[in-house]
Amino acid sequence: MDRVIFESIFSFFEMLISLFFATGIFRKKLDGKRAMLALILFSVFGAVLLTLREYVFRWLPDIVPAVLIFTLYAIGICRAKWWAAVSWSLVNYLFIGIIVIGVDYISRIYMGSFVEMEGTVGAIWFFPHILMRIGQLLLAEIILCVWERFPESTIVHRGNWKIMIVSSISIILLWILLGKDADLNEEVLYSNSLICLLVFAINLSFLLFDEVLAREKQVEEELKTQNQIIALQMRSQDEVSSMYRSILSLKHDMNNHLHTISGYMQVGEYVKAQEYVEEIAGRVSGIKSFHSGNSVVDALIGSKTALAEMNDIMVDVDMAVPSELKITDGDLTVMIGNLYDNAIDANLKFADANKRFIHIKILFDSGNLLLMFENAAVEEERSGNKGIWATTKADSFMHGFGIKNIDRIVQTYGGYCERELKDHVFRCRIRVPGK
Repeated sequence: MDRVIFESIFSFFEMLISLFFATGIFRKKLDGKRAMLALILFSVFGAVLLTLREYVFRWLPDIVPAVLIFTLYAIGICRAKWWAAVSWSLVNYLFIGIIVIGVDYISRIYMGSFVEMEGTVGAIWFFPHILMRIGQLLLAEIILCVWERFPESTIVHRGNWKIMIVSSISIILLWILLGKDADLNEEVLYSNSLICLLVFAINLSFLLFDEVLAREKQVEEELKTQNQIIALQMRSQDEVSSMYRSILSLKHDMNNHLHTISGYMQVGEYVKAQEYVEEIAGRVSGIKSFHSGNSVVDALIGSKTALAEMNDIMVDVDMAVPSELKITDGDLTVMIGNLYDNAIDANLKFADANKRFIHIKILFDSGNLLLMFENAAVEEERSGNKGIWATTKADSFMHGFGIKNIDRIVQTYGGYCERELKDHVFRCRIRVPGK
């Protein structure tokens, strides 16, 4: 009975250190009584499961309660994604196994096999178990200190199937070592200890290497995104500048135009005067002017609408926007520019110009900026929120950032984006806090 009690206590500390490791790796702060109570309750529950597995459910591998409790705690308390929770639960179990086997081999070398003393609970039995828990705590602290260099770890947030495979293979290898005969000679014990150390080094190196590669890939994606944003902003600025140059040019020449028309009429050249008026009217109609209340929105929608109508796309615009918004002019330009460009591209896939249309609503209601773009589309029907739409352009390497940029901006401001494609009509609704 004493042995069961002491093993339960050691199991409690094993689970407590494991959950402490989960708390640190998933950046969960243990502030407040509720957080500490959750940590202790999960540890107690885990200790009970480990004890029951040892004496009641012997057929159940000890990996099951260890991984299960770690995963539930990571998901329920630390708010980790299940994939990442499972990945790190396997890593945690692997490192515990390395400590256990390492201490077992050391005890066999220097003290004889404490495993054989099943009927007694003495100093020789206590010492290895205490070493195991101390080693587990030190190892957890070492990993947490190393991971402090990666405050925004991609592996922690997303998990990794490669890590799960490597950890699982390593765990199987440790099971094989642990399942060997107890009466191993000293040379084999040393060699197996070296194997455990090598397994630990390989797994830790793999974690670090994969994290470095993931961060490099993330930086590369961010650079591509920034380049695409800059290109879009420059193109939008060029369009807006072109529109304003046309307006300034027309205003500058208007006095000369009026004198020319007056001269035609004075000499009776009414037909030429009419033709000249129609020519000027055509130039004026090519300049779209909007008055929503926000100069950035007016300029961007005006330039894009002129481009859309040049491609025989019917455009309907309804806008009322304050001059000052929480969203920056740059983000607003990227979001509206991408939405309008995508709408134009979708319409150009229709050979019949009568089927082309774009409906735009940009309004401000209850402190939120609301955007709704509706346009003709030829793709199959689908619907959903952010994160499921990919580019259909042939050069997907250079394209496809538009939707990602929209989702990134919406997420930055804590908004919501919904997309729907039904009956060859694409709708995108966006809500972001406006003030």
